[in-house]
Amino acid sequence: MIAFLLDGGPFTWAVFGLLLCGGFLTLLRAILARHVDFPGAGFCLTGLLMGLGLVGTFQGWKLAFLSVGVAEPTMRLELMQAGVDIAWNPTTLALIGVVVLAPLHGIALARSRNRATWVVKGLGWSSGVLAALTALLGWAVAVWMAGQLISMGGITGGDDAAIMAATHARIIDIGLMVGVFLGMLATLLGLGGGSTLLVTGVVSGIRNRKKHLGDDDDDI
Repeated sequence: MIAFLLDGGPFTWAVFGLLLCGGFLTLLRAILARHVDFPGAGFCLTGLLMGLGLVGTFQGWKLAFLSVGVAEPTMRLELMQAGVDIAWNPTTLALIGVVVLAPLHGIALARSRNRATWVVKGLGWSSGVLAALTALLGWAVAVWMAGQLISMGGITGGDDAAIMAATHARIIDIGLMVGVFLGMLATLLGLGGGSTLLVTGVVSGIRNRKKHLGDDDDDI
C-alpha cells in the first residue's frame, strides 16, 4: 500500500487523505441519517474523489509525455507504458473509495426520513450529480488519452515518424488540458456542493431535530 501511494505521487496521498475524511463523514451520515439528511452527498463525494484522482492522473501523464520527448526512440514505448500505468494510481484509489463507500451511502438513504428542505435538496442533488457526471466525462477522456499516449510512445525515428509525432503531440496536449480541466471542475463542484450541503444540512437537521424531538429520541 505504501509503495502504491509513493509511486502515485502527491495526488495519490491527497486522494487517500480525502478518502479517510470522506469515509468518516459517510459513516457519520449513515448513523445520523434519521436526524440529518444530506441528499446528493454521495454524488458530491464521488465527484470530489474522482476529480482529484483524475487531476493527479493527467498531471502524471503530462510528465510522462514530456519525458518521452527527450528519450531514445527505442525506449519511448517502455517509458510511456510505465508512466501511463503509474499515473493511474490516484484515479484507481479514488474509484476503490467510491465503491467501498457506496454501501454506506445506501444505508444512509434507506434510513433517511427525507427531512431536507427543497433548498438543501436542490443544492445537494444538482451539485452532486453535476460533479459525478463531470468526473465520468473526465474518466472517458482518461481512457482515450491512455491509448493516445501509448501510441505516442510507439512512434520511432524517420521523417514520417516526425510528422506523426508532431501531430500526435498536439492532440495529446489538447487532451491533457481538457482532462485536467474536467478533473478540476469535478473537484470544485464536489467540494463546493459538499461544503454547502454540509452546512445547510446541519442547520436543517438541527431545526427538524427540535421540531420532532419527542418522536426521535429512540432512533439514535
